[in-house]
Amino acid sequence: MRIVIKAFATMLLLLLLVVNFQYNYLHVASFNQFSTIKDGSEALVLGKIFADVVEKNTLKSNVGFIQKYSITKDHDVLAVYKRIEYPQGIVTASVSDQYWNKGFSRNANKFIVDRASGIKVGYEKREFYIGQILIMPGGKPSTVTSVELGEQFITVMYSGPFFNASEIEEPGQIELTDHDYDYLPYYQQYGIQGVILSFLYQTFDFFKTIDNLQLLFSILLSIVFLLIAEELRKSFSLLFSLCFIVSMMFSPQIVGFARNLYWATFLWFWPMYFALLSYRFKARPLIQTMLMFFFMVSVVLKCLAGYEYIPCLLIVSVFIYFIAPFMPGNNYSIRDAVIAVSKFIAFALLGFAIAVLIHISMRADTLAEGLHETLGFDAIKYLPISTDGNPQNKISVFAVLNNYVFNWQQPFIYPFTSLTLFAWTCLATLISLIFIKFFDSNLFLRDAMLLITTILVPLSWYVIMAGHAKIHAYLDFVLWYIGFVPAMFFVILHATSVFINKFILMKLKCYF
Repeated sequence: MRIVIKAFATMLLLLLLVVNFQYNYLHVASFNQFSTIKDGSEALVLGKIFADVVEKNTLKSNVGFIQKYSITKDHDVLAVYKRIEYPQGIVTASVSDQYWNKGFSRNANKFIVDRASGIKVGYEKREFYIGQILIMPGGKPSTVTSVELGEQFITVMYSGPFFNASEIEEPGQIELTDHDYDYLPYYQQYGIQGVILSFLYQTFDFFKTIDNLQLLFSILLSIVFLLIAEELRKSFSLLFSLCFIVSMMFSPQIVGFARNLYWATFLWFWPMYFALLSYRFKARPLIQTMLMFFFMVSVVLKCLAGYEYIPCLLIVSVFIYFIAPFMPGNNYSIRDAVIAVSKFIAFALLGFAIAVLIHISMRADTLAEGLHETLGFDAIKYLPISTDGNPQNKISVFAVLNNYVFNWQQPFIYPFTSLTLFAWTCLATLISLIFIKFFDSNLFLRDAMLLITTILVPLSWYVIMAGHAKIHAYLDFVLWYIGFVPAMFFVILHATSVFINKFILMKLKCYF
């Protein structure tokens, strides 16, 4: 019966995670955070998929932008969202009122389509031109006579017979006779997600919608979170396991990243899972080595999907080994932990090297050229130094850190809305750690090492890659949640439980 209850609870939690990541079910993230179109990154993956559909040469790249006629790299790149859903034509706006019926005029030869903007999926401003031949629903050709660009819609007038939209079901699809697309390859990433998703899109009908492609990523992220939580429960603490899963579920940043097809967030956490799993097999070296190999494979896959946050993900993957020597009843000495971490670093470096070599084979004709472009340019441009020799352009690491601690632009954790809550939580964590030092000293080193290790996760990025952190602040706040936020909650709750046991329950006993 206990197994049945646990299985049911696990499935229920999995379902809650999936619907929260996929649909923002708990309203954790704001509209802007939850929107995957906001920075255009996902359009790179969709661009690859659509380019394969229309058999456009992607020039050996696996992600890139695709647009009509030529690349403008403005909001018009978002038109690919519409094209993925309806690759053969144009879909009219979903507007029905006294003037419009499914986007078609009720009394004139004209129709409207959504126009792409920073917060709205739609079509390009160059989508239509005078003299363009369109095939209306039902197969009758028409010619564009006028195009009007509005803020929300593009209004198109056409010659030929009037079309009565009552004859069709929504949405109204208009077939194009010209398919002149331009593709801009994005070589900075290998883009393995583009390869896999393009295959799924073209092979299975289920994956011919963006929602279902995103659903796959939401499910995979939810699964890896549950697996990590279970390993944390077995190897460390049930309380920390709960802190981890709650932090992931109620983090506006994590929810905002979860289903994004470019970021492939689930790949961030597989190295952590295999490292945690390996921790429990110290007495079985063969299995532990095999799990380290899987750790390396997961690093390769993460790098092939994008190099962002690699040092952070390595640190959080091995955090358990940093705190192991200080845990009660541990079977890892400091020497054992150092050896294990060294092995993981070696496997991670090997995985990174393999990914870079695969990337270079796509990006450049020679090894030297590929290394220069990948490591000598793309990585260095985000270091906290002036890459153009101008001292005035040097980035202040202190200013970057100050921004990430005190200048939150979005709530820290749902349902609280205070923008200063993170700083106050840091202070509460420090006070809690001091309290533990005096009243539960046996676990002080464990909790201190937990905080030190996990805070290195975001700091390693904010300091080393300060350029990226300064430019992409709307992205990089997510790093606080990868270890450090669960650690803060854990230490605060630990101190709270000690306080209750020592100062409240003891006093209650005196009265009874």
